Amino acid sequence: MVNGTLPLFFELAEQPIELIINVTEAQCEALFTFLKEQNQQIFYTKCAIEYGVI
Repeated sequence: MVNGTLPLFFELAEQPIELIINVTEAQCEALFTFLKEQNQQIFYTKCAIEYGVI
């Protein structure tokens, strides 16, 4: 609380973000190519999965 009120803004800088996506191998390669071109340091894990619609 600041001066008896709740803050309306939360600083999110430097906070980790988790992003989960399901893509084809071709889409994954395109995404990683794009990310490498951005010259940013990104930690990631990549796992093969099976997905579909029933």
